[in-house]
Amino acid sequence: MSNEEKMREEYQIGVAQVPFEEQLCFDKNWILYLNQPEQINHFICVVCKQVANSPVEINCPQHGDTYGTLFAGENCLKQFLHSNNNNCPVQYHSDCKYSKNKLAQKRINDLDVKCSRQFQHDLQIFGKNEEGQISENATMTCDFQGKIKDLADHLNFHCPLKLLNCWFQPFGCNCSCLRYELEDHLISKMKYHFDLVMMKFESMRHILQQQQEKTKLLKSENEKLKLELQKKQCEENLNNNFVHQEKISTISNLEVLLSSLNSIKNLTGHTLCVNGIDCATLDYNKQLLCSGSNDNTIRVWDIKTANQIKCFNEHSDQVIGVKFSKYHNNKAICSSSDDKTIKFWKIDKKKNNDNGNDSNNNKAFQILNGHSGGVCGIEFSPFNEGKYLCSASKDTTVRLWDIESSKTLHVFSGHSYGVWCVDFSPLRHNHSNNIGGSGYSFCSGSFDSTIRVWDIKSQKEVIILKGHEDIIWCVQYSPYQLGNIILSGSYDKTVRLWDTRSKKQIHKFGGHTNWIKSVQFLPFVNNQKVNNEYFICSGSSDNTIRFWDVRANKELYLIKGGDKKDGGISCIKFLPLKNNNTFNLCYGSVCGSINIWG
Repeated sequence: MSNEEKMREEYQIGVAQVPFEEQLCFDKNWILYLNQPEQINHFICVVCKQVANSPVEINCPQHGDTYGTLFAGENCLKQFLHSNNNNCPVQYHSDCKYSKNKLAQKRINDLDVKCSRQFQHDLQIFGKNEEGQISENATMTCDFQGKIKDLADHLNFHCPLKLLNCWFQPFGCNCSCLRYELEDHLISKMKYHFDLVMMKFESMRHILQQQQEKTKLLKSENEKLKLELQKKQCEENLNNNFVHQEKISTISNLEVLLSSLNSIKNLTGHTLCVNGIDCATLDYNKQLLCSGSNDNTIRVWDIKTANQIKCFNEHSDQVIGVKFSKYHNNKAICSSSDDKTIKFWKIDKKKNNDNGNDSNNNKAFQILNGHSGGVCGIEFSPFNEGKYLCSASKDTTVRLWDIESSKTLHVFSGHSYGVWCVDFSPLRHNHSNNIGGSGYSFCSGSFDSTIRVWDIKSQKEVIILKGHEDIIWCVQYSPYQLGNIILSGSYDKTVRLWDTRSKKQIHKFGGHTNWIKSVQFLPFVNNQKVNNEYFICSGSSDNTIRFWDVRANKELYLIKGGDKKDGGISCIKFLPLKNNNTFNLCYGSVCGSINIWG
């Protein structure tokens, strides 16, 4: 391989691929001024017929060595390819091959030339004679003669024919002239330059005046904003002080209310743990309480007299959940049991015998079958007047039932272990034609330590809340904050609050020494003395009920079970009083007793 071939850098050129410099090929007449034709004949550009600048060798296999070694200047080749769809400038074909030739570039760079500005100056000032010789008659000349490779440095830094910009160009004079002409220009155009400077000065003075006026206006606005900000800060401080005082007052009032609670009634009859309680006021103005127990019975109590008025004992296993049926206007009770059934029982005005038993009146009038494991928590829908029932089961599913038809509408699967508790999102529209109305959901707590949120309309799981470290025994939606907050209690001895919008835990309360079986939001937001929106309570197997301040994230008050024989708190319920805006607190115990505090 020849030295020339070794120096080649083979590459294929396309219009977009070659980094051409924006330079023309060299004027052949200019080059011939100091060189012989045989020195440049091999480097003539095939496009413009001048001496190639940045030569590119054309070596397409289509025409091989037919024409010898052919060159084109980079800029000329670029323009030709762009205008001719990348077709070869030698023969009209596509897929041309081109390569840079460093040896040719070196030989061209070593050619001797005179100053290109002087050459152009000579062509403009002097005419050619018949023999092509140039006669000289110039006032300013450049005597540079050197290599092409040195020309750029000469033109940029040393050439006396380089045009210089007028010193007053920043003020608007666009004149360019030779170095020796610049002084004459500055003297002859002195008044013109002075006028330009004064115009610029006036323009800048006007701009400065505008900026000063703008600054003055901004300072005035800033002072106004400063005064408004100070006023708002004062108002905010007053408001914060008011809120702080209100918070202190609220806590104080609640503490007074809680400290005044005492055990006022004890309902006895169950022989084993009470798993669930509920209360209702019937249309004949009687407040009733129902309870379900591990002794397989459901019992109904008159709250005023503390007497048992009904006992239903058809379940063959422990009763876990009990609710007054909204669908039956609270004149029936719904119960769930480890015997895998859900049953409905009528409440008659007629009083049973002294033990609350009446074999003619304690039969279930409706039974829902479908779960393959024990049925745990149950909840009636807050929409469609309680027509739908949600049930959690140890078979790992949650079912939605149509009470009217006794049929399952949908089975919700997703938990990996049994499901213990469920709760519906709060009431939005009492009369909705759709199941779930607009945007209703329910949440479920499981033995798998997760809380899952399900959209009723789409029948899909939408959120999984993880954080608890053991079985979740209880969940409840907040009746406040548009129903976006879920309260939960667990076997891990903690109470937690979750925000369904961020899908994250927002509070964790620790203090119980045993598992937590029941949680509740405090009722009655409209109480003028106590805003209960910021307080929750929890009942635990450690035989305590604890009240928590959500804003301060700490325990506010503690109530101990009335008797060590209680064995622990298994469920809690707030009982609204008919005659005033307050409540009684009811709890069921592990030993079977039910206590009312007021």
